[in-house]
Amino acid sequence: MKKTAVMLGIAVVLYFAWEMLWSIYHGTTAEKLQLYFSIQTLAETIVLNTGVLLGHLWFFFSFLYCYCIYAFCMQRASLTVRLGIAMTLLAGFFLVKELLKWNGISDPVYYVRNFLLMGLPFFLLGEAIKQKKEWLLSVKPVLLAIVAIVGLGAAITERLYVGCCDLYFGTVLTVVEIFILVQRPTARASCWLAKLGKQYAGDIYIIHVMLLSGLNMVASITGILSLDLFLIM
Repeated sequence: MKKTAVMLGIAVVLYFAWEMLWSIYHGTTAEKLQLYFSIQTLAETIVLNTGVLLGHLWFFFSFLYCYCIYAFCMQRASLTVRLGIAMTLLAGFFLVKELLKWNGISDPVYYVRNFLLMGLPFFLLGEAIKQKKEWLLSVKPVLLAIVAIVGLGAAITERLYVGCCDLYFGTVLTVVEIFILVQRPTARASCWLAKLGKQYAGDIYIIHVMLLSGLNMVASITGILSLDLFLIM
């Protein structure tokens, strides 16, 4: 948890500096500063893990919350209870999102993409997989891969028929299967992607938005590309 907290602190400072440079480029520095240092922004950051202060870094903030909740409230709970809580919270994500859309809120993800409805369910699922690691390793990897592909196909289908969303039912299935697959010793030892992820995943996550927006700026100035790289990638 200490490592995550330090990484979050560095990332927020870096992200803030980048946003300031971006606002200087667009001539909106005063408005940006006023938006950053407001009660609403602070409340959004603490309660919803969102807003201009965090941007895509909401994940790290949510991760800290999950660590604390698990350590103080759920560590001694049975596996059945923890899985039940995870499934209930995931169901809550989809239910609350649909209720918000039904009430005319155009961007419901803004309210449900937080530590409680999106962060904690996957955190608990990861802990459950870690606890049952030995039993899960006995499952044939081909079967896991098939289920992961089916989940990915379901997520793509949902994307086509439901529209853009941060989370689909198929995504949940795919993520769980990937969690299990990467627990296999052969996957961790031989897969260069697993090694890369273990060493640099946090750094890549922190800089990817800044990198893409920087590329968009260069593309806009030079006219090399007319496509929005951020939306594509």
